[in-house]
Amino acid sequence: MHDGNDGMTVAAKGTSSRLAAVLRWPRGHRWWAGVGLVAGLALAVLGQKRLWDEEAPYATAPDTTTLALFLGGAALFIVSALALGVASWARDDEPVPAAASDPAAPVSSWRWLAPWRAAGLALAVPLGLLAFLLNDNNTFTPAGSFCWIGAMAVLLVAFWEWRRPLLPRLRWPLRRDNDLAPRSLGRMAAAFWPFFAVAAVTGLGAFFRLYDLAGVPQDMVSDHVEKILDVDEILHGQFSVYFPRLEGREGSVMYAAAGLVKFTPLHMDFFALKLASALAGILAIPATYLMARAALGSRWVALLAAFLVAVSYWPVIMSRFGMRIGFTPLAVAVTLLFLFQGLRHNRRNSFLLGGLALGLGMYSYSGFRVVPLAVALVVAVKLASDLLVARRVNWLLLGNGLLMGLMALIVFAPLGRYALDSPDNYWFRVETLSTRGEGVDDPLPTLAGNVKNALLMFNWTGDQNSWVNVPHQPALDYVAGALFVGGLGVLAVRSWRKREAPPLFLPFFLAVMLLPTVLALRFPDQNPSFARTSGAVPLAMTLPALGIYALGSGLRRALPGVTGLAAAVLAVGAVAVVVTVVNFRVYFDDYDESYTPHVPNASEVADVVSDWARENGGIENAYLKVSPYWLDTRAVAIELGDLGWNKTNVLFEMEQALPLLSKPGPQLYVLHLQDEEGLAWLRAHYPTGVAQTVITPSGRPFMSFVSKAEGGG
Repeated sequence: MHDGNDGMTVAAKGTSSRLAAVLRWPRGHRWWAGVGLVAGLALAVLGQKRLWDEEAPYATAPDTTTLALFLGGAALFIVSALALGVASWARDDEPVPAAASDPAAPVSSWRWLAPWRAAGLALAVPLGLLAFLLNDNNTFTPAGSFCWIGAMAVLLVAFWEWRRPLLPRLRWPLRRDNDLAPRSLGRMAAAFWPFFAVAAVTGLGAFFRLYDLAGVPQDMVSDHVEKILDVDEILHGQFSVYFPRLEGREGSVMYAAAGLVKFTPLHMDFFALKLASALAGILAIPATYLMARAALGSRWVALLAAFLVAVSYWPVIMSRFGMRIGFTPLAVAVTLLFLFQGLRHNRRNSFLLGGLALGLGMYSYSGFRVVPLAVALVVAVKLASDLLVARRVNWLLLGNGLLMGLMALIVFAPLGRYALDSPDNYWFRVETLSTRGEGVDDPLPTLAGNVKNALLMFNWTGDQNSWVNVPHQPALDYVAGALFVGGLGVLAVRSWRKREAPPLFLPFFLAVMLLPTVLALRFPDQNPSFARTSGAVPLAMTLPALGIYALGSGLRRALPGVTGLAAAVLAVGAVAVVVTVVNFRVYFDDYDESYTPHVPNASEVADVVSDWARENGGIENAYLKVSPYWLDTRAVAIELGDLGWNKTNVLFEMEQALPLLSKPGPQLYVLHLQDEEGLAWLRAHYPTGVAQTVITPSGRPFMSFVSKAEGGG
């Protein structure tokens, strides 16, 4: 098997680790290391559970016992895992050709920039400039969109390596023979089992994202209302590049929801938004598998990372919330997948697709804006490393990196035009959260506190916003949180021992994706923010996946034969079951109970109006009396399926109902439970009317009043 010492190897070459020799216990006593592995995990989980159960874990320091259990257990787990050699797995992905791994290999400039490629470049660049110029006034214009898509297509076609198979790993099982002999079936099973395993994990993730999607979360917040108004504009032909409503938003979820409404029987409502982000969350699962495998070269670790993305409540909340944050994990995973593949194989196709993903990611969520700089830094570090090793520039990597940047710039062109035309609006949210403006007296202590809370968000601190979390609960459950530290230790030793750079890119990009919350200096009480750090999901889940892999691989090595295999399967299976059950309970019980009381129950009001309207002439005979801090009346109108209802049937003062006194037929008035003045007005003008307190499943009652005008007022 390929040992991983390829083109991504760091320049510094060291001797074998003396620590590894010290920790490598005699084979006859390795079962003790297995005991230490299980005991360490149990202690770490116990300590993490004690942290997890704190109502506000970062308000005070954890007690000594909790800290000793967690840190002592994690240390025992890491030492036992290293003693069993779990950090020395061999890469099971496609080997790197010698030409790709050797920075000193000659590069033919003629082949890289052949005449047809030069012609494609000469056409793609002007088309990209036209896309920048023609997509003006914050609108995707027909001419500008044509040039935009044309520039991407021309650059992709001109520089694509057509002779390279698209699916090289799927060809080798069938090379020796074409019949279905057992040997061929065995080779097919060895090649294709990851596909079926990832499909099963993706199916599990789809269940977590689609089960009771209409009911959890049930009601919209005002941010959702604004997005649905944006969707309505798209459906009426206004194709904005950036959506300035409510401080500005990228259009990922709005365009996805508009597509669902346009091409499916779905209506323009909260469910369409939730389904759009849920589908993006489902796609993030196989994308995480591919990204983790490209970085670590292990199918098992990648599969476990995909499993954690599938079931963990943090990505599940992001996926089902109907916001742009549901698209960030997918954008990050796909971008890093092609980046890691490109750096490992120096393959131009990967860089082209990586540039495409990088540019599209800029349309996902503002937290993604830190990724391009991080990608450029990683490519620059790789170029510097190759320069130190070979004493010459790796021209092939430099050219591929520039192609990636050019593709990303072309994709970004329309959004870049908006950023240039309206910089205040495009950067408003970033500037509002950062030091620019009033409210940050001493930024350094605030920055230090934000860094601390962000680094501890996986184990100790938690987002207090009930919209995106069970307040103050860490980002990982108590099992994954304990394994997170163990996986980080295994990753560090793997990188040190193998002198590999790709594993180190995972914590680097994880730290990068924490920057959106770290740099929110004006609102330190909002840190950590699980929404702003949503791009960290695929990276964060890879670390506890390494911990689970260390558990299974360690037990397999500690015990002989079938016993070790059975112990590994039982341990990993038990962890998977506990993680699945705990996260299901957290989301569908704890999160639902936390979210519902903090969001106005517009859907329950709309249900009462709809039920009454079906037998009494329609929703045009139902009216909603506004009360302070109660409902976003637009949300009720959206739930009723008629945005115009908010303009015609919402009363700010009861005197607005005077013309309705002569209206024939019954009318329904919905009021806040404590709107005694409004109720008194209705009783005075409708003596025969009937008032009723509506008891709702969420426990937030309101008042309904049904009347029939007697004529005159």
